[in-house]
Amino acid sequence: MKNIIILFLLFQSVVTYSQTTKSKLLREKIGTLTCENVMNINLTNNDTSYFVYCSFQNKEYQQIIDIGSIVISRKNKLTTTINQLKQCLKYMETGKVDFSIGSFRLYDFAKVLYIYDGDKNTAISKKSVIKWIDFLERCKLDY
Repeated sequence: MKNIIILFLLFQSVVTYSQTTKSKLLREKIGTLTCENVMNINLTNNDTSYFVYCSFQNKEYQQIIDIGSIVISRKNKLTTTINQLKQCLKYMETGKVDFSIGSFRLYDFAKVLYIYDGDKNTAISKKSVIKWIDFLERCKLDY
């Protein structure tokens, strides 16, 4: 009986400390990316936080799930990412060029933008880059 009471008290403490709710403010499929702007609310202390999460299937694997991601939780990182994408877009418009900035890479043999997360990668078209910039410009973050 003592063990049951201890387990019940532990369960109650876990429940009270883990009460959060998530709301997806924006969600879009952009080329091979799935992007979300998420709001987390800690119900215990009413603390609210926001982040952007973009995920993609590693293009190296078709038979297994191997997800790469980009997570943005601060406005300055969001601004930097948007500016990097705009630079890539400018080079995509001028023609074939090798260019790399942050997690993004253009190769002179392709008309797509490669996105890297460590050894995981995917590629998106110029049209998708424009849509992604638009999505990121509409996202809400705290600071």
